[in-house]
Amino acid sequence: LIIDTTANPRAFNYIAAVCTENNIPYIGCSIFSGGIGGLLYRARPGLDPSPAKAKAQIRSWRDAQTAVWDVDEGNDPYTYTLDEKVIVASDADATVMAGHCSQMAIDTLGVYTASVYPYSAYAIGFANAWVFDQPFMNIPIPYALDGAWEELAYPDADEVGESLKELAKLISPEET
Repeated sequence: LIIDTTANPRAFNYIAAVCTENNIPYIGCSIFSGGIGGLLYRARPGLDPSPAKAKAQIRSWRDAQTAVWDVDEGNDPYTYTLDEKVIVASDADATVMAGHCSQMAIDTLGVYTASVYPYSAYAIGFANAWVFDQPFMNIPIPYALDGAWEELAYPDADEVGESLKELAKLISPEET
């Protein structure tokens, strides 16, 4: 199981490729700007779309919402303006998401006889903003199952080495 909490698209691409190539379950967890909520989703070989396909379906779900996605993903990922007041994502928001992520990880690893989650993706609200009518509102995001995970071409050793260096820079830029 690989859990991705980076919310970094480039890191996601590397991690998703590793999971897909090796049939490793994937969990993604991120917090929306300002801590208005978060996204928790998984991709399990044979049960869910591959991580890349799952994320694409989640993006499609987001774009289909009647509420406008007005979080500026290009600037400060920690703040959000709600009713002319700037709110900031907090450690408490991260703690709530970490707890949900831990529970989904336990479930994904098959600790329970059957999954306790009827869906593999959820938008979890912490504030009355965007699609959330109230704090602590959870919205399941359905996947369209697409069968087997796609096959990836094996990269050569030099390409793998360069990719690992790039991933290391994303994780610890000051140490590389």
